[in-house]
Amino acid sequence: YALSVRKNLDSPYLGKERVTRPDGSWSFAYYQENLDPTKRDSEYTNRGLMQCLNDKVPVGVMVQVTPKPESRYRVLGVAMVTGWEGGYFFFEGVMIESGVRRD
Repeated sequence: YALSVRKNLDSPYLGKERVTRPDGSWSFAYYQENLDPTKRDSEYTNRGLMQCLNDKVPVGVMVQVTPKPESRYRVLGVAMVTGWEGGYFFFEGVMIESGVRRD
C-alpha cells in the first residue's frame, strides 16, 4: 500500500490543484509516477496506490508550499483513492469530525 502522496513544486509530473466544495469536502488529482500512462504498473508507488484503490485504504495528501532547502508542506488531509484515468489518480478527502475524545 501507499502511505501518502505529495505534490512537489518542482515535480516533472503534471498536477492539479485541490478542489474544495462549499460543504468543506475536497478532491485532488495526482499524476502517477512515470509520465507514460501505459507504464503505470512499472512503478511500485503506483502499484501501491492501485492497491489502496482496490482495498479502500486511505492515504495522506500533502502539497509542497516552499522550495528546498527549507521545504514546507501543507497537509491537505486523509483521502480515499477513488479512481485512475489517463495517468491521474483521483482522491476524495475524508471528512473527520473535529475535537478530541476525552475519556
